[in-house]
Amino acid sequence: MFIKNYLKEIDSVKPYIISIIAVITFSYSIYIFCSDAVIMAIGKEDSLFEWVTAIFFLLASVLCFATFKRNKNIFVLGLALMFFMGMGEEISWGQRIIGFNTPEELKMVNVQKETNIHNLEMFNDKYLNGVKKTGLHRLLEINVLFRIFSVSFLILVPLIISQFGFGIKVNKKFKLPVAPVTMGIFFLISWSVFYSTKYLLLPRGKAVGVYLSVGEVFECTAAYVYFAVALYFYNTKDDSYLGANSICETVSPKQALDLREFKTSTQSH
Repeated sequence: MFIKNYLKEIDSVKPYIISIIAVITFSYSIYIFCSDAVIMAIGKEDSLFEWVTAIFFLLASVLCFATFKRNKNIFVLGLALMFFMGMGEEISWGQRIIGFNTPEELKMVNVQKETNIHNLEMFNDKYLNGVKKTGLHRLLEINVLFRIFSVSFLILVPLIISQFGFGIKVNKKFKLPVAPVTMGIFFLISWSVFYSTKYLLLPRGKAVGVYLSVGEVFECTAAYVYFAVALYFYNTKDDSYLGANSICETVSPKQALDLREFKTSTQSH
């Protein structure tokens, strides 16, 4: 029954999953088909993958703003703002396009002397002197926070909602948007490919830029997963993802009752 439910969800979101697989496959294939020079050219900052990442976050933000306009869900609005922040941060708010200087106060606490938040010393993986952080000092790294949030939002929350009746009851009050876990799992898959490529598959001794590019590729694929989820929210006109997901309709009678109660309360509002 467990597997059958997820197979049903896969069938309902198949176009999204196919597109995610295509983007992940195409993105990481550069390490098979491209030379190191090309990889470094398209994988460095202010280059192809960084710009595509920003575009995916922008599109996800627009879709969530449009969805919020329809359902007035505050958490969907929060996602829209988060994706917009992701877009701006990815390109340092257009600093190198427009050509404005970093304010002196910000430059003093920003590891890369840029106009952004994620390179502030407290969020960067390095101190201002360039030394890498270790141990508990890494807990506030923006990459760590992003991955914790992504695994929670895209995988853990959908699993709890779909497998435990109390999850639906709790979320009946909060109405969190629930992503299909069969889409969200590809964040974890891409993360695994990122680590495998950077630390296992790529031969040692290459230029530093080749290894750094893997992070840009991972960010791009992660941004696409979020874009696909935002598109799913936008296309689901009955807003049934608010507090539940497609699997909940095929689970146990007790969970199904919880889901019906949730939908009834949502419709009454």
